[in-house]
Amino acid sequence: MGSEHPNIGFKVVLPYMEIEVVAEGIVRFDLTRDTVIDMEKSIEMFEICKKLYPNSAYKSLKIVKHKMKLEPDVMDFLASDARKGLISFEAVVVESTTLKMLGNFYLKIKKPVIKTKIFDNENQALVWLKSQTEAQQSMKMI
Repeated sequence: MGSEHPNIGFKVVLPYMEIEVVAEGIVRFDLTRDTVIDMEKSIEMFEICKKLYPNSAYKSLKIVKHKMKLEPDVMDFLASDARKGLISFEAVVVESTTLKMLGNFYLKIKKPVIKTKIFDNENQALVWLKSQTEAQQSMKMI
């Protein structure tokens, strides 16, 4: 019986981010210091993941340890249903109170279509994403 998730361990390093499949259906995005994310970079990340998961949605784990900037059109893109079907859940890990406040503000203002939670601990974010995966699988069986 072959692996249903052959992408585990896949990793690509871009100048602004590392993208890595860390568990079944979970893609980790680790942003580099002082990153500015524009639409070109967003589409590049989107296309990489579309190739990894052409027929199913994945869970997104974004790690934001450093100062970063999202262009306004990117914030709209991230909140829209353009990524629906590609991403099922999104966890964002931030390491400062300021970033957590900004993240929660974004969630309240933009109201992303994809269920998104802000965490200050990567392990908690992974547990949450994995529990969402299990809940989805349980729902499919009913």
